[in-house]
Amino acid sequence: MIGDYVSIGHRVSIITSEHSYEDPDKAIKYQPIRFKAVEIESDVWIGANVTILAGIKIARGSVIAAGSVVTKNIDVPFSIVGGVPARFIKGRFND
Repeated sequence: MIGDYVSIGHRVSIITSEHSYEDPDKAIKYQPIRFKAVEIESDVWIGANVTILAGIKIARGSVIAAGSVVTKNIDVPFSIVGGVPARFIKGRFND
């Protein structure tokens, strides 16, 4: 789900599946694929070259810095995050 007024930069990847690897008797190539929805709430800005992994939720009003890899939920609205993996930098409206 992508909310209203979301800005998505160039070359962003929103991944909604991942490979499993739990069965040691089966080649990884033949392991099942799991599908997990991504939820991006309204008023989010996703910079260029960001990768968002399967099952992630991004809170309303957040900013994802260019080149970041989002591996965990961004639960706090109006967060600015960045890096590999993406980490909290500050709130958008901090003084």
